Amino acid sequence: MLEQATELRRIHWQECFSFTRLLDAFKLAIHPSKLVLAVAGLLVTALWGGCLDLCWPDVYRPIGDEVNAFWQVSDLDAWRAESQAAQGALLSDAYRRLTQLGYSPPADLDKQIEQRPDAMIAKALVEVQDLYEAAVRKLSGIEDEVQRCRQVAERAQAYRALYADLAAMKPRGIFRSLVSYEHTVLLQLADAARSLNFTGQLQEVLAARSRWGEEGDVRSPEGHSRMLIHPRTGTDGIGVLPSLLLMVRGVQWLVTRHVVYAVLLLGGMLAIWALAGGAICRMAALNVARDERIPIKDALVFARRKWIGLVGAPLMPVGMVAAVGICLFVGGLVCSVPYLGELVGGLLLFLSLTGGVVIALVVVGAIGGGSLMWPAIAVEGSDAFDAMSRSYSYAYSRPWRTAFYSAVLVVYGAIVYLLARFFVLLSLKFARWFLSAGAFATERPGTGRPFATKIHAMWANPTPEDLMPSVMPIGQQGWEAGGAMLVQLWVFLLVLTAAGLLVSFCFSGATIMYFLLRRKVDATDIEEVFVEEDGEEESTVSPATVTAGAGGTGPAAVEAPRAGGSEAARPAPPASPASPASPAWPERPETPPSAERSEPAGPTGPAA
Repeated sequence: MLEQATELRRIHWQECFSFTRLLDAFKLAIHPSKLVLAVAGLLVTALWGGCLDLCWPDVYRPIGDEVNAFWQVSDLDAWRAESQAAQGALLSDAYRRLTQLGYSPPADLDKQIEQRPDAMIAKALVEVQDLYEAAVRKLSGIEDEVQRCRQVAERAQAYRALYADLAAMKPRGIFRSLVSYEHTVLLQLADAARSLNFTGQLQEVLAARSRWGEEGDVRSPEGHSRMLIHPRTGTDGIGVLPSLLLMVRGVQWLVTRHVVYAVLLLGGMLAIWALAGGAICRMAALNVARDERIPIKDALVFARRKWIGLVGAPLMPVGMVAAVGICLFVGGLVCSVPYLGELVGGLLLFLSLTGGVVIALVVVGAIGGGSLMWPAIAVEGSDAFDAMSRSYSYAYSRPWRTAFYSAVLVVYGAIVYLLARFFVLLSLKFARWFLSAGAFATERPGTGRPFATKIHAMWANPTPEDLMPSVMPIGQQGWEAGGAMLVQLWVFLLVLTAAGLLVSFCFSGATIMYFLLRRKVDATDIEEVFVEEDGEEESTVSPATVTAGAGGTGPAAVEAPRAGGSEAARPAPPASPASPASPAWPERPETPPSAERSEPAGPTGPAA
């Protein structure tokens, strides 16, 4: 036969390169329903952490940049003592500057700073505002309005600089300190992923504690405390893997330094996100498998039904590590027995090594497959044990594929998050500029600019690093302080939407990743997903299932799922005995075969 030329019209890239399906994560994540769930989860988490900070004693409050110091210093208690002394010196310097502006300090100022630093910071902030208002009143006699505005703005710059330094000394709660640290590391991770920097400064991060105190360490100008390493951007900065390690370091600081607080905070977060995250994964699972969108209510109902499994899946590895660790702890107690303990410990050391291997397997499996647990429940409708076994099986069966998929999601997610922050920044900039242009007749030179408006007094200028900077009360008039609080609230919601997009992207991407790994390991079609219907049995079906006719010769027919609803597969009655592909019916004298053939094949007709 002669060879015939064929024309290649279209390439199915998702079949040739399955990882390209991960690029659909953004399309899934940006859906309004998922964004609403993600933002709601973040809001509830912030409220929970804020309530814990309000209720927690001040004696356990972090000092300065303590979370960042945790992974760098070998003795955190000594660092805290140095930081407290340095903070006292900075507060004394702030009061010295305050005295130059006209403040009359008390005789026992140093003693009060040492005994009540927080109260002295709050008092200094109030004094700065009072001194500024007194200085503005002295300039009110200037008749030239332009000249008066320029002088007020010049004076305000000194007061605002002092106020900013004092506000930076204000104490922060445990939750707020942790979130600030994790957000800084997240931005570094996004920048590292954008520049494809995966392992930059990994050795420096791992050996930071051992190098602390060596000759050549940089000290602060006051000589009180060593300077800390902060994340740097660029190709030579901290990479993706070190950034992930630093995120874990933040959680480690929380667990080791504030045990009870960590149990309450992490337990509440697990309960919150088991509901919100499980609902997002469920919505993503139906989007991917059946191109079906379900309302938020149905997704939350599913997550509520599977809530115990969603909570239990992440806790199972923790419980296994704790159980093996307790056994090793008992072995250590046996080894502490004089004379006999040395012999028994040496003889049974292989049991301890086995326990170490088990812990390593559990931890590595949790790192590689932990993100697949909730998608497993959302896709399969299973329990915690099945979710853990599936996620571990897929991670260990295809480790390199799992790592590759994870890398693609990290890089893609970093780009998505950076673009989302840039979009929010543009939105804030444009809104602020046009509002300030419309309020041109309201001059507020107290903001440090001669011709600033009340919008500038209520809304600080956002930057790429800080989309929601704090607003200073200096220069505000009337009810502008209350207006500034409302502005901060709306800006906070918009900024939180960008964070919600990242959260939704993570759950959606993990769900797609689960589908791809399941197809590779179990040879299960992506279209197969767990569905349920009220009052009926739960099952896993594929929307591509073909229904058999009244005289069909294929397998048992199932009712095709209707688009737009989550319905279970409904088995049809057996094929007619006249069908050559089906076995003959047993003879029943009381019911002739013809009567059976005359019966309908299903409740709605002979054909599904």
